[in-house]
Amino acid sequence: MKRGFACVAALLAVSALRAQGDDERVLTFVKGTPAKELDSKLPKMRFERWLLDVVGKGVELHWELNDCGEQSGDPQADSQRDLPICAGVEAQLDKGRAFQILLAIGTQKKGIGAKPAVHSIIVQANRRMWDVKQLRDLPKALEPQSPGPSK
Repeated sequence: MKRGFACVAALLAVSALRAQGDDERVLTFVKGTPAKELDSKLPKMRFERWLLDVVGKGVELHWELNDCGEQSGDPQADSQRDLPICAGVEAQLDKGRAFQILLAIGTQKKGIGAKPAVHSIIVQANRRMWDVKQLRDLPKALEPQSPGPSK
């Protein structure tokens, strides 16, 4: 019961922040989400801290709110859809490696209010791109010698 109340309070806080139009405050909330809530195998540390530990010192993370890559390019068709809203984070690493993580946090019609959940994880290395299924697999996928997705 206590956990359920905490989730509801967190969702209301995110909704209120978005209603104010302050994307930076929403991103701050998402960055502070416990990594364990995004993947049960991760530690209870803030998601941003965990990600910085994974990528190492000197790597700059770029955060933004976006449509999760779901727009079709047809404004008329898209106006009929309730497109998702994601908090995205991406970074360029050495040796041509890069990644993008999208966390779903709501929809355009309903607003922000969903508990952050992994929408997609894409890694680029060795001139290849692939999806990573779970955050716990990101560190291995980003290793310089990583051949890409498992066969």
